Amino acid sequence: MLPKETVPEGSRKVLNGKEVYTLHYFTMETGNCFETVSGDFILPNGELVKDLTLLEALPDQHKQRALAWWDQRFGATVEIPEKETQPNVVDLMAENEALKAQIAAMSAGSPVQQETVETEKRTRVTKDVKGRFQAKPKVDRGSEILKSMGIPG
Repeated sequence: MLPKETVPEGSRKVLNGKEVYTLHYFTMETGNCFETVSGDFILPNGELVKDLTLLEALPDQHKQRALAWWDQRFGATVEIPEKETQPNVVDLMAENEALKAQIAAMSAGSPVQQETVETEKRTRVTKDVKGRFQAKPKVDRGSEILKSMGIPG
């Protein structure tokens, strides 16, 4: 005769495809959670409770056990994710003024700054501020060189 399979005491539940046995179900304004036979506190979706305020809202007799579980599971310190820092108002105003000055200079018809770029073929090309290339006409100096060498061109 085969020994009978032992089943943990508690209610069997399948949460997110995971089988768990629960002892208690808590319904509170802050949310719902289960206490499992293994001593874990889980959410109705089967994940561990990661919000300490949910455990602090439990009745006193369960709250002490829940907080002890929290300390053992996650440690006494809780990491609170940092919020994105908002840009400083002074910095935004300074950036705004700089952009306004840039727009005013462009609309006033100020000359476009140009930088000279040398290509691999040694042709001169200029690049304006907007990133467009403008080719300059080539100067034919070959005939001058030939004449200087005494060769008619």
